[in-house]
Amino acid sequence: MGYIRNLALFTIISILTIGCGGGNSALSDSSQTAGGSGGSSTPAPAPGGTTATVTLKWTAPSTRSDNTAVSLSEISGYRLYYGNSATNTPYYVNISGGASTQYTLTLPSGSYYFRISAIDTQGYEGLRSAAAQKSI
Repeated sequence: MGYIRNLALFTIISILTIGCGGGNSALSDSSQTAGGSGGSSTPAPAPGGTTATVTLKWTAPSTRSDNTAVSLSEISGYRLYYGNSATNTPYYVNISGGASTQYTLTLPSGSYYFRISAIDTQGYEGLRSAAAQKSI
């Protein structure tokens, strides 16, 4: 049986803008980290710029690309990528827990593209989903 890296693609099913206001960008849960190896941290808003809170929801993958089943216990978490174009999503947030299916992120106002991938319990990252776009 293959690793999570062979997961079939899954999609972000909804993106909701919750609110907006001034201030710095921040993660909604300090136990979930931004950035890390190979990525960049959350972009800071321009001085005097506004931010908006966005909630992304997705469906956990249930099969690999070879159509074999994958259980939530085999998924340690997700990596939510985002950026300003569908082909350039350099920022990411690591999300713990395979049962997680939504995440709230505060970003500077603008247009963003989001992609998500699953991480298995051995640390392998699956394929990224297709990009979903939202202006906030």
